[in-house]
Amino acid sequence: MYKITRVEEVSRNTLKPLNFNINKYINEELQEDEFLLNIEYFKDNEIYSTYPTLAYLHIAKLIKE
Repeated sequence: MYKITRVEEVSRNTLKPLNFNINKYINEELQEDEFLLNIEYFKDNEIYSTYPTLAYLHIAKLIKE
């Protein structure tokens, strides 16, 4: 079993793409006993928007029963 401990918002900035920022977060901020459960991607509702600009990372921990 697992428990979702937090949801982190990662956004695309003008210099780095979204996938770079997600990988950076995983490598630098994820704790030893945590894992990435799910990623939700969102994009702008503009006509020209084709790629996601925002992601929510669902971080979880394993729990013992």
